[in-house]
Amino acid sequence: MDMLTELEKALAAEPATGRDAAAVSLARTYATRIDALTECCECGATPAADLAKLGTALLSTLESLGMTPRARKAVKADAEQPAKSRLDELSDRRRRKSRPAGSDQAAT
Repeated sequence: MDMLTELEKALAAEPATGRDAAAVSLARTYATRIDALTECCECGATPAADLAKLGTALLSTLESLGMTPRARKAVKADAEQPAKSRLDELSDRRRRKSRPAGSDQAAT
């Protein structure tokens, strides 16, 4: 599998904004290095530790760009929740402050 090609396909389907340029560049760097690792040895062996580190880093970068199922699910969940007003936030904060330490939240 060519990781950079797959990344470019994903970016074409879900274009990033200008503010995401650094993260997109980082993702491309990780994908290029992953491709280089998988093609580096004539015997077909890959340095597993290096590949795992780069894979984890690439996944984290993709999540920050909203390009993974987990990231999309989180964005969808946030969008479905009604926004709290400033007054609601202040009321919640006051309620939390007034609770005695160690009190059972289920009892309130």
